[in-house]
Amino acid sequence: MKNYEKAYKDRQKGMTYKDIAAKYSVSINTVKSWKIKQWARIEEEKAHKEAEKAYKEAHIISPEEAAERIKRRNADLAERGREQGKKAGEAIQAAKELVKVKRASAPPAYSFRDTGKMIQRISDYFLICDQKKKPYTKAGLILALGICKDTFYRYLNGKMDHLLQEHIAINNIDIEACEKVIVDDMGTELPIDSEGNPLISFSDVIQKALLRLEDQAESRLYWKGRPGDIFTMKQYGWTDEKSPNTVNNTLVIASAEESDRALKLLYGGK
Repeated sequence: MKNYEKAYKDRQKGMTYKDIAAKYSVSINTVKSWKIKQWARIEEEKAHKEAEKAYKEAHIISPEEAAERIKRRNADLAERGREQGKKAGEAIQAAKELVKVKRASAPPAYSFRDTGKMIQRISDYFLICDQKKKPYTKAGLILALGICKDTFYRYLNGKMDHLLQEHIAINNIDIEACEKVIVDDMGTELPIDSEGNPLISFSDVIQKALLRLEDQAESRLYWKGRPGDIFTMKQYGWTDEKSPNTVNNTLVIASAEESDRALKLLYGGK
């Protein structure tokens, strides 16, 4: 007898999935798989045998009674199938709801105490690019931070800045009185709290990092003027100038009479 057959009998006796999994040294998911596949087939075979038994009993009991038994049995099987389908649907829906709840309540990739870690990862990314003489890219920056694009834009758009604001409010921090440290990649002095955490919003950190990307593209554009750099600058919001900023002066060669007539029109003379 195979394990799933033995497990089926154990389940009929009231043993839980967890106990069955432990008894046969398998995972709970394996036991559930047995239920869906092997155990369902066992029940179908049992139902078929019972139906055959009822058919055989039809030779002993009246045909009407045998037909009624078969009818009731088929109705029971149909109802059981509907119940199993309903339970399976409810289980799937519950799993989907659980995923939604976990996503909604998922902790941020970086907490307010991880601002320094974010700055360090950005700094390391720029350093590696400089060493390998590779251009800075937004995709590379996102990969270096270890987050997805959606999360990156959440930080960029300030949707997680409230974490810093809550930290400052809860701990009654006076930013003006805080010690400051110089962070080269941020291009400024940053206040830090008593634990050494930089008091700068996530959006500011990422915006300053993107400015380095923009600065690199702009520098290359001035020195080399490559079309790719123009495309990159447009991604940062730069636009083409659609109208000239200056009016070119034009030298007109005319006869003395034409010049005299033009001056009179200009100054109102006769």
